[in-house]
Amino acid sequence: TQGKLVVTDILPINRSSKDNVLAVAASLEAKSSHPIASAITELASKEGVELRGISELKTIPGLGVEGNVDGETYLVGSVNMFLDRGTPYPELTVTELQEAGKTTILVGHSNPKETIGIIALADNIRPEAIQAVRELKRLRVETVMISGGNDYTAMAIARKVGIDHFHAQLLPEDKVEEVEALTKK
Repeated sequence: TQGKLVVTDILPINRSSKDNVLAVAASLEAKSSHPIASAITELASKEGVELRGISELKTIPGLGVEGNVDGETYLVGSVNMFLDRGTPYPELTVTELQEAGKTTILVGHSNPKETIGIIALADNIRPEAIQAVRELKRLRVETVMISGGNDYTAMAIARKVGIDHFHAQLLPEDKVEEVEALTKK
C-alpha cells in the first residue's frame, strides 16, 4: 500500500452524530503519531471539528486508546479492544466494511458500554505492487504479506495484489517473529 490511510466513512450509531464521533476520536488520537490517528486528526482539522478537553489518556498497545473527554470515559480502537472490554458493536456493519478492504476503528463509551460510531479507513495499493508480485511469481517466489490489520482487510489486499499468503492482526513484535520464521524457511 501507499502507507497513507484516509478516512472513508464515519458511521454514527446509538444516537450519536458524525461530528461527535469524529470529535471524540480526534481528541483522543491527537497526541498519537500512529497512521490511523493521523488520518482521523487530519480529517477533523480539514472539517473544522474542534478538539475537546481530554484527561487520563491511556494507550493500549495494538488495541487503541482510552481516556476522558469532557469528563466521560471513551474508547477508540480495534474490534479486539471492544471485545476485551465487553462493549457491543454492530458486527455485520464492521465485517462488511472490512470485506471491502477497509480498516475499522470503533468509538465508544466506557460506561455505559456502547459503541457510538465506526470510522473506516483505507490505504491505496501502490500501482507498482501488483507488477512486483507478478514478477516474483514469474520467478516462482512465494509471496507473503504481514499486517497489523484485520483478516478481512488483509485478505482483500492480498487478493487484489495477488499475494499467496497473508498473516493479519499481528502486533509489531509478532511481525518480527513472523519475518524471522519466514527467513528460516
